Amino acid sequence: MTDLDAAYIYVLVKGDRCKIGRSRMPRRRANAIGTAAGFDLKIHIAFPVAAFLASEVEKFAHATLNRQRIKGEWFCVDGDQAVSAVENAILEITRRRAIGPGNGLPRAIDCQSPEGRQILLTRLSALRVR
Repeated sequence: MTDLDAAYIYVLVKGDRCKIGRSRMPRRRANAIGTAAGFDLKIHIAFPVAAFLASEVEKFAHATLNRQRIKGEWFCVDGDQAVSAVENAILEITRRRAIGPGNGLPRAIDCQSPEGRQILLTRLSALRVR
């Protein structure tokens, strides 16, 4: 992916609160949010995703954590819970969109099987921006 067709779903953590958002430049976004909020924020993790999927993935992750929503994109969860919500959102949206060879992307992974889920999560781990 190039910067022109890539986006990131990021998780910011401050104490027991997390923000899940999307941006083409997550470090710059984290700095801007921290400046506006008056405290330092660091990226807990950022997952690269195709830009055309970013909004859908972000919304799915937000919906997953809706009961823990504080306001907007902020949730009362720890970093691991937020990361899990984003990973599950990526897996589900990828499955729903049946991303595979037909649209020029790599061979689809069967996200329903334990083996397929492990392959995808391994690939995601290799792509994380810390």
